[in-house]
This record gives sequence, C-alpha cells and structure tokens, in this order.
Amino acid sequence: MSARLLALLLALAPLCASAARAAGGRAVETSVSGSYSQGSGDSFFHGTSLAHIEAAVETGGVLSAQRTYVSDEPGYPHGYARSSGRKTGTPGVVLQFPAAALEGKLVTGHYSPVVQAGKGMPTQLAHFKMAVADIPLSSLSPVSKQALLDHYALARDLAPSDPAAAAKLESVARALGVAAPAPRPLLDLSELEPGHRVLIPEGGSEAERGDRRFAARGLWDKVAADARSEVLGLRARKLSKAALKDHVRAEVSAAFDRIKAARGVVNIGLHYNLHGGSREGYVGTGIRATKGDIALRYSMNGDSNDKVYYFQTAAHSPYDALDASNGEILLFPSRMGSVLSVFDLDAPELAAARADGRIKNAGAISMDFHGLPGVPYSAFLAPPMQVFTDTAKRLGLRSLSRDEETLAAVRFLEAALTEGGADVPGGKAAPETAVAAAAAARALAP
Repeated sequence: MSARLLALLLALAPLCASAARAAGGRAVETSVSGSYSQGSGDSFFHGTSLAHIEAAVETGGVLSAQRTYVSDEPGYPHGYARSSGRKTGTPGVVLQFPAAALEGKLVTGHYSPVVQAGKGMPTQLAHFKMAVADIPLSSLSPVSKQALLDHYALARDLAPSDPAAAAKLESVARALGVAAPAPRPLLDLSELEPGHRVLIPEGGSEAERGDRRFAARGLWDKVAADARSEVLGLRARKLSKAALKDHVRAEVSAAFDRIKAARGVVNIGLHYNLHGGSREGYVGTGIRATKGDIALRYSMNGDSNDKVYYFQTAAHSPYDALDASNGEILLFPSRMGSVLSVFDLDAPELAAARADGRIKNAGAISMDFHGLPGVPYSAFLAPPMQVFTDTAKRLGLRSLSRDEETLAAVRFLEAALTEGGADVPGGKAAPETAVAAAAAARALAP
C-alpha cells in the first residue's frame, strides 16, 4: 500500500508556500511528499526541523550521531518534528532514509512503543534506533531531497534580489549531493488583501490553481464592511455576555443552514490544524489520518488506529465547533486551530470507503482509516481557510471579543463555502441565486 510521506510544518512558515501535490508526484516547497511502503522495513524516518538541517549543512552536511534517532514507522517521528519545530521556530520536518543507506550506522535502542490490545503479547508499533555514526544528508531518499530543494528554491524565487537566499539553496544542494534547480518565473497576485502583496510561482497542480483563484476572490474584503457594521451595532445594543453568546449561536446556526442548502449537503465536517501545519499543506492533499490518540503518549492501551478527528453538524452545534478551544492549553484563551478544512461527510469517496471497510468506527468526532490516507481533497467544500488570525485588523477594529470574532469568522466562512466550491478540483460552486441570497442575509443581519 502506498501512502504519503510528509514533512509536517509545525511553525508558521516564513514564506508563502505552494500546496502539497498528490502522492507519487513532484515533491513541494514545504512538505516531504512521495510514496513509500508502510511497514515494508525498507526505510527509516527521522523527525527534526529546518533549523537543525541548516546547522547540519553548515557543519559538513551530516546529522550528528549524538542527536539522531530514526524509526521504521513514519507516524511517530512527527512528534519529534513537532517538538523541534516549536523549539526552533522553524518548520518541523520528517525525513526518509533508505534502510540500505544507514546500514552499519544504527543500533537498537531508545524508545519502542507497544500496545496491549488483549491478554496476548503486546504488539510492537515501531522500532526506534539510534545512530552510532554521523549520517550524511546525501543519504536521504530522493523525495526528501527534492522536497528540501523545492523549499529553499521557493525562498530564492520569492526573493530574487537576496543573495543570501540563493547562497543557502546552493549550500543545501551541495550537502544533498544534487544540483540546485533553476529559478522559476513568478506570478504576481498583487493586493489579495490590503497592503499584502503575494508572489507565487506560475503553474502548479489543478488544486493549486484553484487555491489561487479562491485567494483572488478577496472574500474577507467582501464581508468585512458588513461584519464591522454588525459588530458595532451589537456593541451599541449593550447586550449582556450571555445574550451576545445566544445571538451569535443563532446567527452561526442560521449561516450553516444556508450553507447546507446552497451546497446541497446534509452533514458538514470541520477539521482544525490542532497540532500545527500550514494552510497550504492541505491543498490538494486533504486531511492526513494520523495516530492522534493522546493516550498513546502515556499508555500501552491507547487507540493505535490512523484517525481523523473532526466536528460534524449532525452531532455538534456549528457554534460549538467554531468556539472550541485547544484542550491542552489551560492557562489562557485559545482556539482549536488557525486553519479550518470543511468537507462533506457524505461525499461519495467517504461513503464508498465506509461501505468497503477502508473507513471504520465512524463516530461523532473521529473515524479510523484502513487503506485510505485520510479525507480526500475532493470531499472539501472549499479550499482550506485561515481563521481566527488578524480578524480585528481585517474589520478595521482594535480588538474583538471572542464571540465577535466568531461572528466575523462565520460571515467569512459562509461567503467562502458558497462561492469556493468550484475552486476544489471536481467541485462546483453554489448556484448564483444561493450566493446572492447568502450575501443578502449577511447584509441584513441584525
């Protein structure tokens, strides 16, 4: 079975990056993407961050034996990548090495996770090994090399007048033992947002082109004035906190009812980037199933299935889905994430997978994937969306309360989900009458 090897972006990438491509295709700027055989024993995986990779480049192009651990299973190194990314403030990355390239350089040791599903012997989930010799970056698999090259090539292409970016690409290429790619022309998508200029390489996959069309719609610009007036009007009414919450809850529910009617869907799924990752990383890729059970960190009795977690409108209030907090952040207010992927839980691809067993245990908040990498991009109702980021600034206000921010977010989401369907490959936009009706409802909102 082939699947996707990705480098997980856990810190905010400093660049405007392109999206991930389909498995087996060309690797891209901010993710290690390609095909590998799960459980075949022909590869090892290492979780790190770009800061440590750049340090390795500067010290002879090798990963130090003192700090290099690898696993024969690709899921667990994502935790190391996540931690390294947070500590260094650079994107985390999972790298792939062919097993033959590391022969004689590893010894068994470190941590080996197991799970006890019954009274029998525990099942070994992965084998970790530690390096006893420095590992050259030139030993990386071709897809990992290509992905790193693409990342640094994008940095150079976005800053053609910066010699440091070009020099960094050349040094990375030398460490990998390959040639640096030639510069690519840039497409100017100027003024997608006020004062924000974006340059993106021309071409790309159908999903990337659709994502650029989606960005060029300027949906925040379309809704900002009405959302600002709505917020100021509510402030003038001097509602109590409870009354404001009830009002916003009702408005969010009404908005999602209009979305479902406009798009002809019954049950909408909402998935956040709870543990990090960029918006671009979902484009064309969908939502990757991972071993997301937190109990696996602390117990042998956790759920080791590959899962996707989500909210669904059939089981949860849309307001509760938007208002949700990160359960691991207790000392200050938080949101569930900054990137929201919205999909049709009854999409034909998901319905077929549930019927033939590739999806099992589909419940209120998660489903298990067996033979399917995750929620396919074709099930999305619009490209992934950045949410709860600079919302007050978009409305021209100094600050927003939590419920005011939620209200502004749902105005944007309604516009995006009614107009953005055609920006997903194979998708279609809502009828123009539905788009107009949604816009009118937003404009008349009390």
